Amino acid sequence: MKRTILSCLLILCGSCCIAQFSNPGFELPGSGSSIASGWNVFPVEGYSASLVADAANSGRHSLKMVGSGSDRSKFMNVSQNLAVDYRALKKIRITAFVKTRELQGNVALWCQIWDGNRKRIGFENSGMQGLTVSGTGDWKQVGLDLLLPREAKSLVFGAYTMGTGTVWFDDFAVQELAGSGGPPSAEVLALSREFNAIVRKSAIYRDSIDWKVMDEDLAELGRGLKTANDAQVLHSYVLGQLRKAGDNHSFLQNKVAAQNYASATSVQGKPEARLLEGGVGYISVPGFGSVNRELMESFASSIQKLIGELDQGNDIKGWVVDL
Repeated sequence: MKRTILSCLLILCGSCCIAQFSNPGFELPGSGSSIASGWNVFPVEGYSASLVADAANSGRHSLKMVGSGSDRSKFMNVSQNLAVDYRALKKIRITAFVKTRELQGNVALWCQIWDGNRKRIGFENSGMQGLTVSGTGDWKQVGLDLLLPREAKSLVFGAYTMGTGTVWFDDFAVQELAGSGGPPSAEVLALSREFNAIVRKSAIYRDSIDWKVMDEDLAELGRGLKTANDAQVLHSYVLGQLRKAGDNHSFLQNKVAAQNYASATSVQGKPEARLLEGGVGYISVPGFGSVNRELMESFASSIQKLIGELDQGNDIKGWVVDL
């Protein structure tokens, strides 16, 4: 029987507190514009969301999202804030049960980590950890692994669907992850040392890192890790320390995610240009997310063509570039 857990319930466990979801199985409906108690679901053109009783992993209800729009850059998100109070480095996993029908797109979990000063000190996305969910499938559990530093005080967690098709969400949960306590494998040690060497040599904020503390924490985190996938938690910790120092751009993808990124054959947006009042040229450059050479050259050429066409037909006084 599904349990309804009160908002931000904190279970005392030694010197730390374990955060849990409010209304994890969507058994409690919301009030007013809220679909489900404790959850945020904002309207998005081309998507709909509702609580349904005809499909549930457990209990009576689940959250159903349907995508029917043609804009593949849009997505619908369900999110919740969680308070945390760990007083040491902690590895946790956020899980959810997901069911899909004719999904031409993807489902992902994500989480922002915030300190007590309302500064974001970490971010993880299940796509970066190699999770892909599409097509048609029965209920299955998916997860997002997080490394929470001592300074973490709150989490902003979300799950989203992108593309056309139907997705059901149910039974969100948080669990602690603990190693066996033994030494890490030679594979984990080699990967960690190689990754850290790259950061020490190339990261812009490398001189802002307390490497002595970093090495001590990594040694503790590495206990019991055996595989390359296990080593992800060590890399995430290093990236988290870089974000604390001010680096908000560095990220790491596993092999599957990197291959998907490199083999992408489409981009979500196209550059646009127009003439503004006063002879000012305006060009909008959307985000570009591919390392495919042909796509990169085509994208750059389209920008150059738009600028050339606008420049040749008008007396341009200046440019506004909207990135």
